[in-house]
Amino acid sequence: MTMDPASRKQSSSGGSVGRLRALPPSIPKLKCACGVSAMAQTSNTARNPRRRWLQCGKSEGSCFLWIWEDLLNEYAEEMVAYWHAGEYEHMRETIDMLRQFLADEKTDKGKMCELLDAKQNELKSTIEALNQCRLECLAMKKHLEQVKLSRCRLLYVLLVLSFLVVSLVLRTN
Repeated sequence: MTMDPASRKQSSSGGSVGRLRALPPSIPKLKCACGVSAMAQTSNTARNPRRRWLQCGKSEGSCFLWIWEDLLNEYAEEMVAYWHAGEYEHMRETIDMLRQFLADEKTDKGKMCELLDAKQNELKSTIEALNQCRLECLAMKKHLEQVKLSRCRLLYVLLVLSFLVVSLVLRTN
């Protein structure tokens, strides 16, 4: 079976001049190997009453083509079913691939979430440790200030006592 490719396409009325779009498919004409369209005939024999066949349409004897119409229709239906089965199988394979991809992405997302949770916990621990160190530093600073104040007081007391001792020694002399 052949189809004229020009009959399947036309210029787009709304688009650019060079663009083509497909028309709805028309019923293709069955042609003989010699290029002449097939003609339908009807059998009048007792063995095949009213059974149709197709043969080459050449006027002077038939060429290569001769087939029962019902067998040709059955073959065409099987070819359409075969084509659709392949198309659906391809769709099923694509869907299966997409499902697997989605499952892999979910697994990866789960692993990333676990890693993120672990890093967040580690960060919280580090922040808590830093806060504890800061509190310890503040406590040490306060302690150092108290020690410094105590030393200043002690020095003041020693100075006063030294002054008193020196004054007593100078008075007794």
